[in-house]
Amino acid sequence: MAIHKLQVFLSSRFDEFNELRARLREKINGLRLPPAEAVDLNDNAVDSKPPLSRCFEAVDRSELFVLLVGDTYGDAVSGRKESYTHLEHKRALNDESITVFPFLIGSTHHKETYRQHYTDPRLGEWIAEIRKHHTPSYLDPAHNPEQLANQIFDQVRDRLVELSIDVDDGDLENVGDDADNISEDTPINLGRLETLVPDKPNIEQPLRVLAANHAKEALGALKMGLPPIAIQHLRQAVDLVPLDIVLGYWLSRLLIATGRLKQCAEGRRVALLCARIAAREENERQLETMACYVLAARASERLGDLEEAKSYAKRAHDDMPYHWMAKLEYGRQLIFAGEKGPALELLDEAFWLRPDSLRHARRDVAYRSLTSDFDRFLQTLKGTVKQKTQIIEYVESRIQDFAKQMAIREDSDESARTQRDEHRTIFQLVNAGRSAGESSFQMLQQCAKKISTDAVSFEFDQFKGLTPEIKECIEEKIETAKMSVADLVQQERQAKQAAKEIEEQESTLLLIGACVGGGLVIILMIAVYFASTEIAVIVVVMLGLGIWTAWQVHQTLEAKKSKSFQDFQRAHLHLTQAKSGSDALRETLHLFESTDVMVRTNVETFCDLVDEFERAVLGSVALSPVVPIERKGSHDVGRVNATKAVSPGMVTDDALLPNELRYLREASNAKTKYWIGRRVRSGEIETLSRSAAYFR
Repeated sequence: MAIHKLQVFLSSRFDEFNELRARLREKINGLRLPPAEAVDLNDNAVDSKPPLSRCFEAVDRSELFVLLVGDTYGDAVSGRKESYTHLEHKRALNDESITVFPFLIGSTHHKETYRQHYTDPRLGEWIAEIRKHHTPSYLDPAHNPEQLANQIFDQVRDRLVELSIDVDDGDLENVGDDADNISEDTPINLGRLETLVPDKPNIEQPLRVLAANHAKEALGALKMGLPPIAIQHLRQAVDLVPLDIVLGYWLSRLLIATGRLKQCAEGRRVALLCARIAAREENERQLETMACYVLAARASERLGDLEEAKSYAKRAHDDMPYHWMAKLEYGRQLIFAGEKGPALELLDEAFWLRPDSLRHARRDVAYRSLTSDFDRFLQTLKGTVKQKTQIIEYVESRIQDFAKQMAIREDSDESARTQRDEHRTIFQLVNAGRSAGESSFQMLQQCAKKISTDAVSFEFDQFKGLTPEIKECIEEKIETAKMSVADLVQQERQAKQAAKEIEEQESTLLLIGACVGGGLVIILMIAVYFASTEIAVIVVVMLGLGIWTAWQVHQTLEAKKSKSFQDFQRAHLHLTQAKSGSDALRETLHLFESTDVMVRTNVETFCDLVDEFERAVLGSVALSPVVPIERKGSHDVGRVNATKAVSPGMVTDDALLPNELRYLREASNAKTKYWIGRRVRSGEIETLSRSAAYFR
């Protein structure tokens, strides 16, 4: 399908700006988004039509008319009083669908120069006519054609962007560093026009139905690159529902984009009405209020009311001091007021809110007019971005080392990780910093998961974890085992002592028996020698009785000895088992303590790294891996500023460790102003939980 290219007519005296026109034609034809085509009749093409007819046909086909006026008026057309360029301008002026963009390039052109000051009255009258309908741009003729072409092209591109419907979402990854396809952002997205179109006719709101139909036609016209038709339909839609902010905003934006004084005045009136409507709802419409005041500031600038422009830009900034667009517009108007220092400070703040705002500033005529001051600002800014990015990359390397230590990641390419390209642009540095931040956040989440797993890896009986209660349980069992061992040692000692006493009794019995038996044998031998039968019988009887008695006593002692020995063996076995159990419990306690030390050490390192990570990457939105939690949209994880982001009914919990792991460290609260939190809902209560962001 053929792509419609916006027609940009270049109007000037050929012999005065020949080289400038050639360079402008080249730049405009190279524009990618929105696509445009320069119409330059200084092409030496053969045409059977009269020159003036050819000029008028080309003007009629164009959508933007770039008028270059120098120090001379030019020769009048045959049969006319006006020159070709003057007649081309009149033709464009009579067609409201054409956006006229006048540039006055000459030593005689100044804001304070009036018609009577021109030596050529025709030129003076024409300049007065131009000023009546437009606010022209004054360019220094001392600049060479390339410089002038750049200045004009920047403004032409901005105007084409304003008339285009493509809205850039600001993703740096999708835009090259030198891209020229950046559209103008708007908080009131064009897509919201589609929501005005009802699926079914609503007989209760006939005016809104009619307005929605006009909005539909306007949207179609814009998609076809026909902003004048869109303006017509939006005017009718706003007449039907004048309190609709979306319709009013887009009508105002397109009117102001024409650059015509009459339309700019109308656009400012509509923008201020929309701002007033939006302001009634205070916080809920704060973004829309800011956007409308930005439009009012831009309209006032084009109307030449620079003080009013500055006032409206300040109101936009006061309404939303944390929005990059408000800062950029306020800085722009401060430049026109001669306050370049505060303007660059605002640009710096806008950059750290959204880096892509620097692209807008680079192509903005106001910021480009700062020349050397702007260049120094860019150099300083690049140094700051480079320093912040290097810090983030260093933190990333520390987190990578920690992850590798926890066996989460394989060895990374150290040379790739430590490589630093000294020639990286600001946006490449921002991308590198943001990428390192995102990588760090993901690795920290993996480390948190590993810590959670390690914390419940220890098992004892039916319990899991490293809680103090489990340790107390192990220590209690060890104490019980120690007492049991002590009792068994005592029992073993007593059994051993009893057996020893029985052995001593047996030895005593044997000694006594030997002595008594020996004495009786001696008596028996004496009795036999003296032939005393009675004595011999008595001695034999006593000897037998003694032997029998000794045997009985011996049997009794043996039985006791056997029992004592069994008691000893039993006590010894129980003691061995008790000691083994006690040793096992001590090993379990040692394993608990070593695992506890490892996990606590990892927790300490993890908490310190998270604090360091949040301190390094969350100081600015530009380098943050997550968006501010209060930003509109469907995201449950974001950068939290507890004093700013909490809404009614929401609580914050900035402890890094979840409840089940907080015994591992006394405190793990955030040490920085900003921290990463996750929305967690429990019933009617919504909590911004820091632990839930890491321990998913």
